[in-house]
Formats: sequence, structure tokens, C-alpha cells
Amino acid sequence: MGYLTQLYSPLKAMSKRMTDIQSWLASAERAFSLLDEVQDVPERPDARPISHRPAGALAFRNVSFAYSDRFPVLRDLSFDIDPHTRLGIAGLTGSGKTTLVSLLLRFYDPDAGQVLLDGRDLRDYKLADLRNQYALVLQEPVLFSASIAENIAYARPDASYEEIVAAAEAASAHEFVMRLPDGFATQVGERGMRLSGGERQRLALARAFLKDAPILILDEPTSSVDPRTEAMIIEALERLMRDRTTILISHRESTLEPCDVRIELERGEIVASAPNSRLPDHSSPLTRARHDRAERTRTPMSFVDHELAALRQGHAPGMVTDEEARQRMEELERLLWCQVLDCTHSITHIGRGSVPETAVASSRAGRSRS
Repeated sequence: MGYLTQLYSPLKAMSKRMTDIQSWLASAERAFSLLDEVQDVPERPDARPISHRPAGALAFRNVSFAYSDRFPVLRDLSFDIDPHTRLGIAGLTGSGKTTLVSLLLRFYDPDAGQVLLDGRDLRDYKLADLRNQYALVLQEPVLFSASIAENIAYARPDASYEEIVAAAEAASAHEFVMRLPDGFATQVGERGMRLSGGERQRLALARAFLKDAPILILDEPTSSVDPRTEAMIIEALERLMRDRTTILISHRESTLEPCDVRIELERGEIVASAPNSRLPDHSSPLTRARHDRAERTRTPMSFVDHELAALRQGHAPGMVTDEEARQRMEELERLLWCQVLDCTHSITHIGRGSVPETAVASSRAGRSRS
């Protein structure tokens, strides 16, 4: 009986290990199946390496593309981007803006036409070398469950600590990083959940500074941040875009201001363009959408300011109760912030969470002082 008792613990441990081994084998099988996936865009056998830094001239030559035969996304698109030019791309959702980026990175190849880098078809280059010429900043940065320094160094794993710090300073990220208890050793959590949206975006910019690629692609880099954070990001973008070919996609006029050239897309075609200024074509689809939204949602600001000031001073004509006055004040505050944030929905669809808490708090503090 004593011998059986001694055998129990080893047998139990072996059983648990077998369960763990089965789990590990299943994980390994999924990992190897991913590694064995065939690339969607094949590399030509005679593809040439990129041994020097490209000038950054890009060109689309009669490019057409569709994710399926029934729904073309880009239609016979042609335009040139000179080296070190800042190109702003605007357009309604679904007009093909992000698809342009996918073609530049060769996530897909065009169905017709060519995309050129320094006069050569992208398909002539080795895929890894080609993608190494781009620095990409997306609307939702991809961060890993690692330290801030490791996330920045993802752009260039062999970078020194001093280079990582310099990139953070250039991206206006160094100040908030140093306020954290562990500084650059701070763990950001899964997908950067321990950081705010603006902080995550500045880490993405720091990556781009560290990579120092000749071509910069920015896809809605300020769409999910407040106006103050947007100003800080735009200041960092100004530094990042120097001496680089830049493609900047955004719905916000303020974000597109630094661009040298602007184009606007509709249904995969260029419908408006302008150098060194805002698009002058007031009949373009994006301009029409903004005008329609303004007509539906905007009350003259002088009237809003006047009524809001009266309510804050305790004058509530037509208001039966204090609760009605309070609700009207919150509605007017939302309308004002809709202007500041350039909201894309009607004010009737804006929930309480759409107004920044700091704005509501400061507004209430102002009312209490009154």
C-alpha cells in the first residue's frame, strides 16, 4: 500500500504534463501553419534588392483594382508624387484612400496599370527591401505587451537606448514617458491598453522617427484624439515629414494643412486636386458632405454663445425647472464641442460620452463660479 501511495504523485504529474504537451503541440501546429502560408503577392525570381536609399518618387500609372470582380475600388488612377512632396488625400469613406496605401506596400498588386518607385515597377523589387522603405503610422497603432522602449525599437531592433530616447523626444513622447514610474521600462499592456490614445499615437510616431525611412505613410493619424493632443501630434508630424515623401490621409482640414499637394477621391477616381492650398472645388463630394452636415447640425455660434452665457448667469427664459435649464446647457455645450471636434454625426446622435470629460468638468466649474 505504501508503494502505491508513492506512485500516485509521479503518475499525477505525468498526466498533467501530457495535457500540457497536447496544448503545446496544438499551438505549434497553428504557428507552423501560419509560417507555411503562401504570400498573396509573389516575389519575382529576378527581383532586385534596394541597396541604396531611394529618392522617394512615386507614381500611379492607370491603376485599377478591385477586391472582387463586382466592386471596383480604384478606376484608371494616375498621378505622380515628386521626392520630398507632402501629398494629402481626402475623400469619403470607401473612396479608395487606404487601398492606395495597400498597393504601395504591396499587400496587393493592381489588376491593371503600374505603381512605380523611382521609375521602376514595385514588382521589380524584393518585397522585404521594398517594405523597408516605408514608415507607416495608422489610425490605431499596433503596440505589443512589452515595454515602451521595446515598442519603439520594433522599428529598428538594433537601435541603441540613446537613439530610442531621441526618437521619443522628436515625437513629443519623452515628456509623458518620463512621468511614468518606470519610464521607458514601463509595460504598456496588451495593445497599449495602459496608455491613452494620444500617447499610443506618439509612440507610433517615435517608431517612424527611429526607422528614418524615405517614404512616410500616415493614415488618419489624428482622427481619435482631442484638439490639444492633435496640435502636439501635428507639431511632431511637421518634424517627421521633413525631407521625406509623405502621403497623409485624413478627413480633418487641420491635419492636411502642411501638405504641398491635395487630391480628393470619390469611388476610386480623383475628382479634385490643388497644389499648396485647400481644394477649391466646392462641389466635391467631401465638401458637399461637410456642408450638408453643417446645415443639419450647426446653429449660429453667436446665438449659442449668447444663450449659454445667459443660462450660466441664471437667466433661463422659458425654462420651467432647473433640471430643464441644466439639460439645455449640456445640449449647447455638446453643440459647441461638435464644432471644435469636427464631429461626423448629427448632434441628435451624440451621446454623453462624446464630450470630453475635461470639457464638461471645466464647464460645470465655470457655472458654479457664476
